[in-house]
Amino acid sequence: MREKTMGEQLHSLMMLAEEKARVLDDHLKREIFAAEVRQMDQHHAKLYGQLEAWIKVKEEYLKDRPKIDCIADAKKQLAIGETFDKEKAATTDATVFALERQSTELMSKKYETKYSNFHLENPEEVQSRVTKVNQAWLELDKLREVQKGDLEKSLALEEEKERL
Repeated sequence: MREKTMGEQLHSLMMLAEEKARVLDDHLKREIFAAEVRQMDQHHAKLYGQLEAWIKVKEEYLKDRPKIDCIADAKKQLAIGETFDKEKAATTDATVFALERQSTELMSKKYETKYSNFHLENPEEVQSRVTKVNQAWLELDKLREVQKGDLEKSLALEEEKERL
C-alpha cells in the first residue's frame, strides 16, 4: 500500500515537472521572441531618426532663398532643386518604404500560447513615427513647390533684365 502511494506521488511529481518544463520552455521562447521584436523596434527608431535628420536638413534647404543675381544663378538653383527631387524620390524608395514595411511587420508580431503572450509594447509610437514621416513628406512637397515657383520667377526676372 505504501509503495503504491509513493508510486502515485512520484508519478504526480513527474507530471508536474513535465508541465513546469513546458512552461519554462514557453517563457524562454517568449523572451527570445520579445528580444527580437525589441531589436526590430530599435532598428525602426534608428531609421526614423535618420529620416528625421534628413528631413530637417532638407526643410532648411527648401526654406532658404539664395541670392539670384543672374540667369546662371537661377538655373544653378533650379538644377539643385531637380537634384533634391531625385534624392527625395530615392529616399522614398529606399528608406521611407522600408520604415513603413518595418512598421507593418512590427505591428503584426505576436506571440501567444496557452502559457503566455507577447505583443509590441509601443504600437502607438511605431505608428507615430510613420505618420510623422508621411506628414513631413507632404510638407517637403509643399516647400519644394513654393521654392520652385520662386526660382522660376527669379529666372524670368533675370531673363527680362538681360533682355532689356
